[in-house]
Parts: sequence; structure tokens; C-alpha cells
Amino acid sequence: MKSSRQRRGPTSGVPTASAEVCHLSSWPTSRVQSQYLYRLFQAYAHGATVSAWIRHQRLEAARRDLADPALRAVPVHRIGTGWGFTQHAVFSRAFHAAYGLPLSDYRHRALSAEQ
Repeated sequence: MKSSRQRRGPTSGVPTASAEVCHLSSWPTSRVQSQYLYRLFQAYAHGATVSAWIRHQRLEAARRDLADPALRAVPVHRIGTGWGFTQHAVFSRAFHAAYGLPLSDYRHRALSAEQ
């Protein structure tokens, strides 16, 4: 699996990308059937959809980057773009919904706690 420093692009081709993440791309067929992948996620991700799980992983990675003192100089929108959120407003709303804070407030609190 890729580390939080290796960025993922937008989620076009979600089933194929998900198969790669789950190490299923080495199976005899080059593409895992979407239906099978979705069934796996129903069991593994407690009913979450594939796209919801991927979005959560991207938000978690962005959250870690926002709290990383080494990335303090990187603009918030760049962190979002690096994790596949091509529109800042979408990134901002998704982050606020997931963590209950605006992006800048979360970053400020996380970096202040490090000092």
C-alpha cells in the first residue's frame, strides 16, 4: 500500500484502483469484477461503499498532512489537491463533515499542539 506521502489522484477507475490497493490485481484476471469488489467491501468496511472508503482514506491522509509540521508551508488547497480533491470547496465541506472543524482551524490546532 502507498504511504501517506505518495499521493493518489482522483478516483476514476475506482474498482481497478481499489483492486490494486487491496493487492487483488495480481489475481489471474487483470481486473477484479466490480460486483465482487463491492461485496468484499460490504463485509470488510462494515457496509461502507467502495467510494466512501476511498474518500475516508483520502481525508485521513489529508488530515495527517495538515497536522505535519514538515508540511506547514504547503497551502491547504495543495494538500487537498494532492489527495485528489480537485475543488477546494468540496475538500473543505468533506473535511468539515468528517472532523467537525474547518480545514484552517484543524491545522492551526494540530500544529499548535505540536509545540
